[in-house]
Amino acid sequence: MVCRAALARPSPIYRQAARADKSAVAAINRALRLVATSLREMYWAQGPCPYTHFKPRCQNGRIEASQKNSVFFPKEIAERGYTQVIIQAQQVKKIYRNGQLRVEALKDINMEVAPGEMVAIMGPSGCGKTTLLNCLSGLDAIDEGNIFIQGDNLRDLSDRERTTYRAQHMGFIFQDFNLLPVLSAVENVELPMLVSRTPSRKARKRALEMLELVGLSDRARHRPSELSGGQRQRVTIARALTNEPAIVWADEPTGNLDSETAQDILDLLCRLNRENGQTFVVVTHDLSVGKLANRILTMRDGQIVDSALIHDMIPG
Repeated sequence: MVCRAALARPSPIYRQAARADKSAVAAINRALRLVATSLREMYWAQGPCPYTHFKPRCQNGRIEASQKNSVFFPKEIAERGYTQVIIQAQQVKKIYRNGQLRVEALKDINMEVAPGEMVAIMGPSGCGKTTLLNCLSGLDAIDEGNIFIQGDNLRDLSDRERTTYRAQHMGFIFQDFNLLPVLSAVENVELPMLVSRTPSRKARKRALEMLELVGLSDRARHRPSELSGGQRQRVTIARALTNEPAIVWADEPTGNLDSETAQDILDLLCRLNRENGQTFVVVTHDLSVGKLANRILTMRDGQIVDSALIHDMIPG
């Protein structure tokens, strides 16, 4: 097995290449990043692991492992054994401009989320909850600061690279479902995989598996108009899980549902978080939703004003 100590040893061959050819340095760095990614994926199912932020890099003819993106957790999290982060925001600012009008939607946001944690972002309407989710997920660009996802700085990625990154590592659950009305449930679920050039048979098999996971295998051929609100949200959840995402972002996932259906959806999300170890970040205005999370981040006027532990996790 490749380990950090092995990668940290000096390499005479590499040292010679580093001196002779910068392109060789870049090529070896790319290979090292692939090794780090493979290690993260290999150990992901086991929860938090020492490779979450492992980023080996060539410097002065020596392969070194950097942990410089590690951060301190809030005290109540650190005391429970968490030493890794999957989401980290540092001094993040987001500014909207319209002519002379300047609105600072996010102000010096600092936050960390542990692998496998479910975090709820709460606050009054217009406080910046959805803006924060969009920035953390790379849907919106930020004006200042840095956002690290699994140790990768989103500001270092181009628009196309961020799009590819989202498709491979993230899932999204929207309040308005965003299902195509002319497609059946299974076709909606498999569509992102087909866009990513997954073979059609493999995409269809995976889509049916996800629909079975959310309890909708008997509605696979039905179009959205033939489904209830709760069933449509289940299709959305199935679609979000097709790529086995490390992080699932949910923006008001129960906002358009009645209380009974909303509870069913929340029970499903909690079960998926618990059984799959996936990280969930949920934007909500509903305290009953927030209380199901491990932690609630409260926002006001574009700032996080409180972080409260609700349910503890079992450190990996």
